[in-house]
Amino acid sequence: MKGANRIRTMQDALALYHELGLSCYPTVFMEKRCMPGVGWRVYQQRVPMGEELGLWHYNYSQDNGGPGYGIAIPTGYGTGSIVPYAVDSDHEVPESIERCHTTTIEHEGRGPCFVFNGPPGMGPAKLVVNIDGTEVELKGMGGSFTAPFSIYENGTPYHCCPGQG
Repeated sequence: MKGANRIRTMQDALALYHELGLSCYPTVFMEKRCMPGVGWRVYQQRVPMGEELGLWHYNYSQDNGGPGYGIAIPTGYGTGSIVPYAVDSDHEVPESIERCHTTTIEHEGRGPCFVFNGPPGMGPAKLVVNIDGTEVELKGMGGSFTAPFSIYENGTPYHCCPGQG
């Protein structure tokens, strides 16, 4: 993900995703579910406005006395030139995916998440497929993935692999 190395705060992450034209929505801190009171479905159709991003940070940031928050990026929908899709691998990484050198997100839990650009409306929210003999989960239209700088349930941050973010 171009520019991921400049993320130092959650506000930086929101600004970068907005700059890239990616939609996103806030998640409960250390969880994958949408923040209560925020309708995630609307962000599958559009990018949040700058004012919304500012409000999320103001209301949910631990720096401002909030509960903390993470960020999810919807898959299969696009508002510009980027339509993200994700492939989650629990353990082994299919060789053909590894050779793509695509944006790769890691944390200390499950295996890596690989993010690709594709055509709008492809695939269901979650589809288990076999790639090179390895079962992976394809996240298409209606799905989402947790974005870098969010915190995994065990307390470790999601991050882009060096040279692949």
